Amino acid sequence: MLIALDFDGTLAFSKFMWTNTTIYLFEKAGIDLSFYREKIAYEFKNKAFPWHFPEMYHKFTNSIQWWNDLILTLSKKVSSVSGIELSIVFKILKDFPEIYLSKDNWVLYDDTIAFLETFKKHAKLVLVSNHVPEFERILEFLNIKMFFNKIYNSTFVGYCKPNPIIFNRIKSDWNESEYIMIGDNYEADFLGSSKCGFYPYLVRNNDVSLSCNHKDLNVISSYLKLKLNI
Repeated sequence: MLIALDFDGTLAFSKFMWTNTTIYLFEKAGIDLSFYREKIAYEFKNKAFPWHFPEMYHKFTNSIQWWNDLILTLSKKVSSVSGIELSIVFKILKDFPEIYLSKDNWVLYDDTIAFLETFKKHAKLVLVSNHVPEFERILEFLNIKMFFNKIYNSTFVGYCKPNPIIFNRIKSDWNESEYIMIGDNYEADFLGSSKCGFYPYLVRNNDVSLSCNHKDLNVISSYLKLKLNI
């Protein structure tokens, strides 16, 4: 059995996230953007990140260029909402990676380590995440990188979930009898993987209408233990 896991919202969470980091960076610069918080959050959910375009191939050149392209996109959205000149917004948001990649930003869920320790012994574990180029640095300071047989970061694969290319890449790399996908996003993790022959589990999703959702990894762990007879 191979168990593929999403990261953000599944194994760990960002305390600051994208909108709060933006507000914080402007506060440091002496500008209060809290009035625009909801509008900025809305704009950031609308075609702001590479994973909002899963059908497209995203060529990676280097980390600096990746962040510059993203920050320019975010700056345009913040500028349009706030009326602040684009060049000023871009200059303030240039410090985004420093905050987003800091140790203080990332927290593991309470059930993550126990889940990884259990299934590392009985299955192949891989990570599949739509994430930033420095994703593995985050895994290292959270001390969980060693649990995974391989890491599939959309930045380097070139395609984001739910594009079938990223899921089929996993299947082509491993010859397993069963493929499991665990994630918090219904479209990217649950539907995307199921279309490629994975058995999906949804976890920690905030949509109460989704009956397929599980409250935490402990519930899924009990199902998988039965599958593996452990």
